[in-house]
Amino acid sequence: MDLSVILNLHDEKEYVESTLKSLVSSIKIAQKQGYSVELIVILDSSTDDFYNFVDVLLKTFCESIPFILESVSFGSLGLSRQLGLSFASGFFIATADGDDIVSSHYFLNSILF
Repeated sequence: MDLSVILNLHDEKEYVESTLKSLVSSIKIAQKQGYSVELIVILDSSTDDFYNFVDVLLKTFCESIPFILESVSFGSLGLSRQLGLSFASGFFIATADGDDIVSSHYFLNSILF
């Protein structure tokens, strides 16, 4: 695996769809250039409704992207990121939060430079 993208979420329901769309768009462009990319989503102290919402979004947007969805109750961004890292198999690691938007070539440019 070339790149593991770790997305940490809490309950950012109003932002998560836009965040996922931007991440997935950037991942797909990197994939088109031959890079393998996985998405690891860690929900920390989230509601069951939010988990289900994110699960549906991932299944909708990530048809060609391997992903992991985990729910924890750490109450700590650091511990949640560490858990995401434990799942990561990429040579490169990128992190994102629930309100991040990235450009369409962000991951490709990050790998190349």
